[in-house]
Amino acid sequence: MKAALVTGSTGFIGSHLTRALLRSGWRIQAALRDTASAQYLPEGASPVVVGDLSKNPDWSGIAANLDAVFHLAGKAHDTAAKDPASEYTKVNLVATQSLLEACRARGARRFIYFSSIKAADRATPYGQSKHEAEIAVLEATRQRHISGVSLRLSLVYGPGQKGNLLRLVRQIDRGFFPALRWVKNRRSMVHIDNVVLAALLAADSPKAAGQTYIVADAQPYSTATLCRLVREGLGKAEGGWDIPRPMLKSLAILGDFLGGLSRRKAPFDSEAFEKLCGDAFFNPSKIISELGYRPVADIQSAIPGIIECYRKGGV
Repeated sequence: MKAALVTGSTGFIGSHLTRALLRSGWRIQAALRDTASAQYLPEGASPVVVGDLSKNPDWSGIAANLDAVFHLAGKAHDTAAKDPASEYTKVNLVATQSLLEACRARGARRFIYFSSIKAADRATPYGQSKHEAEIAVLEATRQRHISGVSLRLSLVYGPGQKGNLLRLVRQIDRGFFPALRWVKNRRSMVHIDNVVLAALLAADSPKAAGQTYIVADAQPYSTATLCRLVREGLGKAEGGWDIPRPMLKSLAILGDFLGGLSRRKAPFDSEAFEKLCGDAFFNPSKIISELGYRPVADIQSAIPGIIECYRKGGV
């Protein structure tokens, strides 16, 4: 029986991954911040309390000779955007380095680091910290301390997630969101089932050692497509109100101006405009060709489950 440590096991991605590993017969040790978090673990996972990742976590309780370590825990970029860079460094880099050292001492074989496409441009403290953690994983591999691989995830979605996609569902359902039929952009996303698939491939394939892979669905999506699929899933009539691009852009500029005056981020500004209308395409061809990654789900297949969660009060 294979054994693994999973950090971040009570989160959206971590809980899906942990359940998948348990179903596949893995023995799972789950690293937790505190004992109270154990109630959220999937049945069958064994807890080990390591403490707060920003305050010298204690990895001494992790098992020896693990077949894999799946490191998902970290400080996310969208939960505390105003935090200083040092906070991201402590949680996303320093804690990863300390876990790598603990894995080396305990004889772990494979280390799968869950990174982000934000690591590619390093434009934010979050992206920089994830990039530096990737370097630490690759350096540990180069020194043969452990066999490491980094997965750069695009925007993850799926039933049960509380995030931007579920907020989009709510806004469309309430009639507050335009159809944006003119937006033909390309944005990469990845279904949670595809993330789990990529993680299992990264854990098992010898080819993955020392590599960094982009993980995304087989094709990107446009904002117009997302809006249309959500409307269909909600049973809304075709069409709906819309807003021309020049008007939307003007609202973004106005938001920038008001945000500058108040020193508080406006609800809609140029950053929000870019997320709606700009491209964010990332090619997963490397993991497809090297590890045989074949996405098993897409946004269209996920919409019914997302709508169901919304109906049950998921947002």
